[in-house]
This record gives sequence, C-alpha cells and structure tokens, in this order.
Amino acid sequence: MKKFAVLLVGLMVVGLALPARAAITVSGFAQGQIVNDASLVGKELYFTGKRARIIAKGDIGDKVGVFCQIETLTDKINVLDLVVDYDLGAAGKVAVGRFCIPVGLQNPVSPYNLHTINYAQVVQKLVGSGARDFGLRWTGKYNIVDWAFAYINGSDGGTTVVSATEDNDVKDIILRVGASNLGITGLGAGVSIYNGKAGAAKTKKSRTGIDAKYEKDAIYAQLEYIMGEDGTTKKAGYYLEAGYKIGNIQPIVRYDSYDGNTDKEDASEITITAVGANYYIGKAAKVQLIYEMKADKAGAALADTDNDALIVQVAVKF
Repeated sequence: MKKFAVLLVGLMVVGLALPARAAITVSGFAQGQIVNDASLVGKELYFTGKRARIIAKGDIGDKVGVFCQIETLTDKINVLDLVVDYDLGAAGKVAVGRFCIPVGLQNPVSPYNLHTINYAQVVQKLVGSGARDFGLRWTGKYNIVDWAFAYINGSDGGTTVVSATEDNDVKDIILRVGASNLGITGLGAGVSIYNGKAGAAKTKKSRTGIDAKYEKDAIYAQLEYIMGEDGTTKKAGYYLEAGYKIGNIQPIVRYDSYDGNTDKEDASEITITAVGANYYIGKAAKVQLIYEMKADKAGAALADTDNDALIVQVAVKF
C-alpha cells in the first residue's frame, strides 16, 4: 500500500510540473489468480496477485508524446516502459526509451488483453512475455500497410528489470511489416525478422515469424509461427487460438506447440491445449477461466508428465 501511495504522489507531482499544454492521463489494471497446477506436488492450489500496473501516457507538446508503465507487484517498483516519441506525420513516429520489442502479434499486447491468460509458449521462449529492451523505434502505417523497426541493445528482453546495460558491441535489429483488411474486412497478416548477437561471446540470435489475425463482430482467430536460432540450436513453435463472443461470454481455445531443439528428439517438445472462456463485466472488468492440458516429455524415458493447470483470473482496469 505504501508503494502505491508513493507512486500516486509522484505522478501528481510530475503532472503539476508538466507544461500547461500537456495532456497526460493516468490509468492501470490489476490481475489476481486462483491456480491449480498439477506439477506442484503438495501445493497444487494457490492464490496470487499476478500483476498491478500503473500507466501514464499522453502528449507534452504538439508532436511529442510520452508513455510510462510501472509494475508494482515486484520486490522493487519496476519501470517496464518509459518512452518519448516524436510525431513525423505521414512518416509515422520515432521513439526512444524502453519498450516492447515489435516481434509478432502477441508480445506487444498488454497482458490484460490476452484471451487465454498466458502468453503462448513460442512467444515466451523465443520472444518473451511482453519482452522489452532499450533502444530506438520507428512505427507507422500507410494505407493498409503498417511497420515497426527497432534498433536495440539486445541484452534486456525482460519484464522485471529496472534497467539493463549492453553486453556486447552489437546492436540487435527488428523489423515487422504487416497488412490489414487483406481482401476481407478484419483479416490481417505480418512478417517479423529479428537479427542480433547475445552475450560477450556474441552468440547468434535470430528470429523469423509469420502471423495472421481475423477479428470481426463476434469472431476472433489468431496464429503465429516463429522459428529461431540461439548459437547452433534451432528452435520453433506455433499457436492457433480462436474464440466466439456470445453476449458477455467468449468461449476460447488455443493449440500451442513448441520445440526447443528441432534437430533431435528430446524433452524440449511441448504442446498445450487450452480451453476456457472469458466473461466480460462491462468495459473495465472480466473473469477468465482456462484449463491447460500439457503434453511434454520431461519424465523418465521421455514419458509425459502430469502437469495440467486450471487458472481462474479476475482482471480490472481503472
């Protein structure tokens, strides 16, 4: 509670110090969970506060904008995002700071807006669950084409660090190009490319992804395929999820597959089938229920293990 009070006072002080033309809004969201995870023998059922974030964003001039997002459910108050951008008009926006890296569809999405509570395995393993880094970013849209280019340190990638320094003299480069309304209203697709080096040894780090999404009226469907290389190890995975909204209820299903070493048969092959539903309470709250049926080969003789999970999450925006 003390941390929240300090944050709110700090944001008020910053707001008073901004120029008269500044238009900053403060919002946030919180998520709490009840989890029954069969892999946690003897402590399968537990309650947890998943996230509690405060967001400040807006304009501090005719062309300059700011975005700041703070996670409070950590040992230390964690500045997830701190971005200053400049509006180039038809050429898009350039930004500097710490931001979500623009790979694929799911990584840049706020966890509040995830339909299946957790990020897909391939996103977690090859990109990150809302992975971020420090650098420069250029985004824009022309007609049906949108783009995001980032020039980053390549040494961050987390969601729980306050700051990070470069670990080599190579900057990582990301490019995603997408298109919307591809002959069908609500249909879009994109391609992402990540190229960089990891660590002092400058180990190869590359990612290539394709994605597609359809969303119109009550129907929602999304898929991503991402392959990557870390050093000499090749990895790949994909997911397909779909939902249909009936009033305030949205049944949802996702098939999610990831292989951490595509060159051999080992314990790195995991599939998760998630089924459940979202119940929307107005525009600022929802209850989510997801059952994850996991098939992996982490047991003896590469046998499947019992690690299914049932998750109930309550999420509110303010």
